[in-house]
Amino acid sequence: MTTIDDLPDELLLEIFEYLPAENLSMTVPLVSARWGALSQRISLWKHLTFTPPISMSDEEVADALQTMPHLKSFRLQHGDSIDYIVKTLCEHCPEIRHIVMERKRGPSIGKLFSIVLRYKYIECIDVYIPGILFHIDYTKFYGSERVRPVTLIIYNAVSADLLEATYGKVRGEGCIYINASHDEMKQLLTAREYILKYLTFSSGIIKSREMSMICKCKQLVRLFLYIDGSDVTVLDLNLLTELQNLECFQLCIAHRMEILETLVTGRKMLRLLKMEIVSKGSVPNESLAMMFELCPNLQHLKVHTSDLTDESFANISTCQLLKYIDVSFNKQLTDMSLRYIVNGCSGLKFLDVSSCSSMTEEIVNILSSLRHIEELRLDYQNFSAQCFRSIPTLIPNIYIISVRDCIHLGPTDFEEMTSNYPNVKWMKHRREHIPNGSVANWPSWTFGAFLF
Repeated sequence: MTTIDDLPDELLLEIFEYLPAENLSMTVPLVSARWGALSQRISLWKHLTFTPPISMSDEEVADALQTMPHLKSFRLQHGDSIDYIVKTLCEHCPEIRHIVMERKRGPSIGKLFSIVLRYKYIECIDVYIPGILFHIDYTKFYGSERVRPVTLIIYNAVSADLLEATYGKVRGEGCIYINASHDEMKQLLTAREYILKYLTFSSGIIKSREMSMICKCKQLVRLFLYIDGSDVTVLDLNLLTELQNLECFQLCIAHRMEILETLVTGRKMLRLLKMEIVSKGSVPNESLAMMFELCPNLQHLKVHTSDLTDESFANISTCQLLKYIDVSFNKQLTDMSLRYIVNGCSGLKFLDVSSCSSMTEEIVNILSSLRHIEELRLDYQNFSAQCFRSIPTLIPNIYIISVRDCIHLGPTDFEEMTSNYPNVKWMKHRREHIPNGSVANWPSWTFGAFLF
């Protein structure tokens, strides 16, 4: 008499594909040794998700996980002992790629680190993090070169509000927000130093040991440092030249501090395309000049500091590929800095010199030699209406001219300019003034350029 046990392995495997994970791992092996061996075939678990039914207790879920060495996907919809379940998962399921916890209670920070450190090729982590008021999707959180790289955001309580405010704009990168201690940060950075591509580090202090750990992440492509502490007077970024894959570097300092004069010395950073520095402190002219020399392929530059001068741009010609320059709100810059920029960056397409109060109307004539410039921002400049009206004639390829809060321009001037130059977009809506408070209170447009 023929029985089900007489069926070939291929047919049994097709039948097993219709079974839930808990039955496949715990019930099927009880039938026979043959069935037990078949139930562990890797092909069965490739697309199988273990979703424990509500009837299973935490202990039963943990027991089931111990029998699933080839499990790839785990979805938890209930449970009280989350850390206990995560601990069992990390110990017995080494091939996990997807973890989803559909409840308003996730693992502790310690167990989250266990997941991060345990699963090198994890592709999706969707869990609730203690201390965060929303559920975050970590799609493609960490992974190999075959999956999208991660944006890791480490923050402390001081900067939590700032990062939560920008959460909606950075979420698409696949982000994790962690209130991390130094030791926890070291664990994350050293464990992921070869695959971490994007890093945003926000803290009250960044000392040499933090910079050393960050710069061990040799595959970093984008790095954003936000420093909101007032107990640091000097920031040394010498180690940055170790990041030879870096394409974007952004630095924001909320309190007055000095960046070392030896900033970015050493090897050339040939892949660096975008650099932005916003600081209430000082960046020595020598440091900025050294940046230009070591970053010859730079295409995007934004600098807001307390004491930027013309000498900073004396050798900007070493960055002939620059297309975007924003030096707005630097009060000490004069027409000479524009001469350096025009002579060195003939392919410039965007220039912002808003509120550079030491510049004169002569800059319009200086800029007339830029044949590729498309957008010019002159907000808060006290130039005459006649000067503004001459811009489209002197710079024929200009497309956007921003003249917000220019006191010598009245409604009739705008009407005349719009009528005479219909192909030019005149931006005249009021923009907030920079307050005297901390960087965290600066207008949203200041931080807009920092979002990846």
